[in-house]
Amino acid sequence: MASDRTQAWTCSACILAAMTFCAATEAPGNVVISTDATQNMSCMRGVCAPRAADAVLNASDLENLLGAGNVTVTTTGSGGVQANDVAVGAALSWPSTAVLSLVAHRSIAIGAAISVTGVGGMSLTNNDGGRHGTITFGSGGSIAFANLSSQLAIHGIPFTLVNTVTKLASGFAQNPSGKFALAANYDAGGDGTYDDSPVLTPVSGTFEGLGNTISNIKIVGVGTDKTVGGLFADIQTGASVKDLILANVNLTYTERNRFHGIFVGGLLGLNEGHLFGDRILQGVVHATSAGEVGGLAGVNDGTIASSSVNATTSIGNTYVGGIVGDNEGSIITSYATGSVQGDRHLCGGGLVSFNTGTITNSYATASISDSQGDRQAVPSAGGFACKNEGSIDDSYSTGSVVIENDPSVGGFACSSGSSVTNDYWDTTTSGTSSGTCYGNVNGVAALTDQQLRSNLPGGFDPTIWAQNPNINGGYPYLIANPPQ
Repeated sequence: MASDRTQAWTCSACILAAMTFCAATEAPGNVVISTDATQNMSCMRGVCAPRAADAVLNASDLENLLGAGNVTVTTTGSGGVQANDVAVGAALSWPSTAVLSLVAHRSIAIGAAISVTGVGGMSLTNNDGGRHGTITFGSGGSIAFANLSSQLAIHGIPFTLVNTVTKLASGFAQNPSGKFALAANYDAGGDGTYDDSPVLTPVSGTFEGLGNTISNIKIVGVGTDKTVGGLFADIQTGASVKDLILANVNLTYTERNRFHGIFVGGLLGLNEGHLFGDRILQGVVHATSAGEVGGLAGVNDGTIASSSVNATTSIGNTYVGGIVGDNEGSIITSYATGSVQGDRHLCGGGLVSFNTGTITNSYATASISDSQGDRQAVPSAGGFACKNEGSIDDSYSTGSVVIENDPSVGGFACSSGSSVTNDYWDTTTSGTSSGTCYGNVNGVAALTDQQLRSNLPGGFDPTIWAQNPNINGGYPYLIANPPQ
């Protein structure tokens, strides 16, 4: 097992009702690119600026401007007018050589497809005089480039565009600290079967997915003491992987020496850097023998924010979690669905297996099961975590927790010897009235399914959490990271 070893983004108001995400707003005032008529915007000499704090720029008007030259859309207007965020709520495309620059006082929220079909480019700048802003991609939001020679700059820093897994691996092999971005959706089904992580180089740079998807990666490997991920082996301190979607990951790894440890994750084996806005959509992550297995990462020593997993994670032995097997860093505003399965010595958790780090504002609906089998130790499982020796706050779980012929289950965690505050489990869906394998503990409360669907649990911040009968089955969801 690994040695013992936040920037929460909140939002208080949705910019567009049709978008499945929110842009952070401490006060009214946003520049929205949509199909509505242009309103309160002034476009002169290639700069579109608001004349009032709330403004609309019609997408077709913007495309026409891009046909004539470079365009900057900013939240700062003349006469002291200051909007906060730029929200893209309508599809954009242009075939010219023009560069579109989005400059936001605080956040940029992309909720529709942007296609640079010519050799033009994009520039993204947030926190332009503001703070606590982010660049986010909502459901259906992405930036795609038809030409790898197109320009992409984020905060003035140029990124190199890649359009295959092979080019990404080659890029980081030549420059581990480089900055790369995925130019468009890529189907890796034609790559064949990998026998190890596609990107083996320890990454110290940045990979920006731009809301694009890599699908159908398949890995079948055998080794000893390995760190294996669906895309990366590991990323180091200071590195980051952002806004990437992996669909239909199929990863199976077998440890030759059943007493040695392996770190296996749907995206990467070991995270020592920063993951933000990353998603695993469907897939299977399976390992045999001892180790840590997670839907996103085997071991997290860094930070994971606004990310999610919908996959089946399973292992023949030891620690398995919906997002992370072993969390020694920070996880915020993230969730796991799908299932967690074991057939030997399982320590299973809906979100994480073993936690010595910090987890806040997260949830797990993943089911946990173990079929007993031939074992020398008693398995254990919890709806959210198996073992908690760190802190878990403002979180909940709903997944069923079932171990054949064994009562060692907890609705929220099997064991929790450390800090838990404002945590909840669903007694109806979990199948147990006990918060841990050893009874109930302070800080973890039982709620029936009806109670959990009726109101936000006590202590949940309504600027972070919301509830809607048509979203997430009526369960609380994260405003900045809604289910997709």
